[in-house]
Amino acid sequence: MRTLYVYSILFFCFFRLHAQSSLRLDSLLNETKTNTGRELVKTYNEISWEYRNSDTDSALVYANKSLKVANSINDKQAIATAYNNIASSYEAASKIDSALTYHQKSLDLKLEIKDTLGIANTLNNLGIIYDTKGNYSKALENYFEALKIYEKHSKEFDKVPMVYVNIGIVYKKQKEYQKVIDYYKKALKIYKENSYFIGEAITTGNVGSVFLNLKKYEESISYSLRAEKLYDSLGYSRYKPYMRVNIAIAKDSLKQYEDAKKDYLTSIVAFTKDNNLYELSNAKVSLAHNYIVNKNYSEAKNQLNEAIKITRDKNFKEFEIKALKYLAEVDAKTGNYKNAFSYLKNYTTQKDSVFEIEKTKTIFELEAKYENQKKEKEILTQRADLAEKKLDLSKKNNYILGLCALAIVLMLLG
Repeated sequence: MRTLYVYSILFFCFFRLHAQSSLRLDSLLNETKTNTGRELVKTYNEISWEYRNSDTDSALVYANKSLKVANSINDKQAIATAYNNIASSYEAASKIDSALTYHQKSLDLKLEIKDTLGIANTLNNLGIIYDTKGNYSKALENYFEALKIYEKHSKEFDKVPMVYVNIGIVYKKQKEYQKVIDYYKKALKIYKENSYFIGEAITTGNVGSVFLNLKKYEESISYSLRAEKLYDSLGYSRYKPYMRVNIAIAKDSLKQYEDAKKDYLTSIVAFTKDNNLYELSNAKVSLAHNYIVNKNYSEAKNQLNEAIKITRDKNFKEFEIKALKYLAEVDAKTGNYKNAFSYLKNYTTQKDSVFEIEKTKTIFELEAKYENQKKEKEILTQRADLAEKKLDLSKKNNYILGLCALAIVLMLLG
């Protein structure tokens, strides 16, 4: 099961107004004929962004054009932004290692020019990449660093809940479901207070996903359907397949196997069309489990073999581990015990490497460090306030004493 990331380079910039996308793209392409310098860099970046969800090759072409212009005018801020767009294009194409390289380039440059909020944006993006690669401690390390910056410097309400959701996703993978709910609820509260419907949609869907882990399947379907309707009303139908997979998993658990299979297949078509390999591998593994339950082992193996090819090629550890487990199960049920043992051994090794105890311990230490720093900051603030009050009181007392002394002197002179 998957949750939707609260993606960012500048938070929900990925979610463009769907109906206006084609017109906007035409307008931007026309602007490249007259724009120069920084304006041309900006236009190329926006074109890249428009292509991101439909044509990743074109997205990368225009991101590189942006970088070329930024380099020609020697504008480090523009270069850093172009790096982010290149990383985003690679991420959309499921080229995770390349995305990591360019996000790191962007971060290095933003640190150099002291772009505080830009640093936080890229830290959040790096957190997403590390999460995708299954390196959860590095993901949280980047998320908590971003969160500290946003809490201190950001004037935009959406930054903090964005990171709350991403942190919740990592905890979900560590099976710390109460922590997940806590972070999601904090985010949802902020979104609702600010009538930020896309944030509400994503977080509502993510809560539905957590209910799957808590085996509250009816509640999961209810939240997922609510999120699906929100996506529809906002014009972001591209994100409905995420909800369909969660609904299908819930239906599987409720033994509504045929309905679940239809939802899986619908999602697979959508993810294939969008070249969303990460979600495609998840949907295929989940569909394979549906086939296993219904003893359709040949179809299960086909789905798992396709999924494992994607996960190994793209280094999607989370879904590779699930695929290995189900492959072992299929071979055991069909009497191929040698292969079953090999898959099970590989599954155990991979699982231990991703979910080892020390790594989990490190993850919780990161949160403790973040919370302690917050408390220390609050204590220092309280001390500063107290010192300021004491100083004000001292000044007042000195002023009163001065007036008294002046009065005495005047009396004596009189």
